[in-house]
Formats: sequence, structure tokens, C-alpha cells
Amino acid sequence: MELQERVQDGYDQEAIDKLNRIIPYTDTKIYWRDGYGWTSRFWESLLAMGWKMVPSPLDPDYVLALDEHGVECLAAGPGRIPLLRLLTNYFIGGG
Repeated sequence: MELQERVQDGYDQEAIDKLNRIIPYTDTKIYWRDGYGWTSRFWESLLAMGWKMVPSPLDPDYVLALDEHGVECLAAGPGRIPLLRLLTNYFIGGG
């Protein structure tokens, strides 16, 4: 996919590059995966363990992260980028 087509939740590659400058860990930096959208290595690890992102039933603009048992662990929004940013705190144990 062309760089100019990589827009999701209002974020393009330039906006993501700006965010990544302040994300200190390689595993939580945000990147584009074709067929999926914006993600991070840390989220991909959680996804492989059975985690998933779903729209919040209270506000569909917000996203919930459910663990492999379907338990809500994180919520952020609007869109998935705030949740991916929140994962940086989760990654370092700041929750």
C-alpha cells in the first residue's frame, strides 16, 4: 500500500512518525501492517496470544483491548492509535 493511502483513524504516516519519536521502546513503536492497519510489535505479540481490539459498546469510537479470556484490560480512543500509545505504559508496567 502506498504511504499516502496509509490513513486510519485520522493518522497518516507523518503523524505516526511524529508519535514514534516520543515512544521510547522499539516494541511499542507504531507501524502499518497491510490488511490490518496501524499496529505495534507488542500488540502483535498480544494478538498472537489471543488478545483482540473491539469497539466499546458504550462509545463505538473508543476501542477495548480484550485478553485471551475476553476480559477487558484496556480502553482508549477515539480509534486504535490512543490504545497503541497506552500500550507503551502497559509495556513498562505503568498500566
